[in-house]
Amino acid sequence: MLGGINVLFGFIVSFINDIAIDLFINSNTYHYYSLLENTALIVTRILSAIFVIFTTYIYVGMFWFSPALIINHNFSVMDSIKTSCLAFKRNIIPFFVFFIIIGLVSIASIPLYFGFILMPMIFPASYYTTYRVVFFEESNNTSMSFQDNNP
Repeated sequence: MLGGINVLFGFIVSFINDIAIDLFINSNTYHYYSLLENTALIVTRILSAIFVIFTTYIYVGMFWFSPALIINHNFSVMDSIKTSCLAFKRNIIPFFVFFIIIGLVSIASIPLYFGFILMPMIFPASYYTTYRVVFFEESNNTSMSFQDNNP
């Protein structure tokens, strides 16, 4: 069921982001426009880029911890999505920095195709590390401890 919800939200976010990207790309700047029209085009591009980043971040936040919560803690699908969203909300800045760093590492590894060797090892390790830090680390004031609820 989680996979179906993930695919459904993936299609919705992709469709909405496609519209935002179309606004970004199709705002034609090759003509001579007035200052107000150029400003509107720039604002449209900036807002569409922010919208794409924001919706993708929300989508990832919904499903980042859900499989681990379902498997390790016997959560229902909706409870795991809610808990994953709550964990992202409590740790919004660290996750934003984390995804920027992962994105930059992914882009930087493309030229020599070195990323195809490293990324399959980095992603599972980063997933497990974020899961352990958010849900089990005692020193983290934003952790959501499940040690009492473990079956």
